[in-house]
Amino acid sequence: MSDDNEPKDESTEDSEQQSDEQPAETSDQSAEQTDEQATKESDQTAEQEEQLDDDCSGWEQDPVSFSTYVAKYVAKMQITPNVDVLAKSVACKDERHCDVTLSNGVVMRVAWEPSTRITLGRWDSNGVVLRSIYKYSCRGGQLILTFKDFRRGPA
Repeated sequence: MSDDNEPKDESTEDSEQQSDEQPAETSDQSAEQTDEQATKESDQTAEQEEQLDDDCSGWEQDPVSFSTYVAKYVAKMQITPNVDVLAKSVACKDERHCDVTLSNGVVMRVAWEPSTRITLGRWDSNGVVLRSIYKYSCRGGQLILTFKDFRRGPA
């Protein structure tokens, strides 16, 4: 993504309806707090990466593009390897939390924290909440995700 390009809105009409509704997965306060905690975690490597000349502000200021990219990446790496999924709709709760409905039926919550450069994809699978956590950076306008952790928890 370069600064010259206009952000792509990959949401559909369904996302407008969905933004007023609860996400398909269980979304209680404790899950939100756990997401918040996971995205704010920092380690020295993330701080060192921040010092590099990699500006992610274009991605971070475009929640639809950011969350769509992360959700599709997480789905390909964790849910259905080697199968490309499409984003059917995106409903953003705020500037750093979006629910992405994927073509495989999964609704993934994507959250990110620019100060720590941590992002996560959270989805429900058979009553268990799964979180895939990544460090992110940007090189040449591309968003780069580096796996950090995978967590399971009750719904």
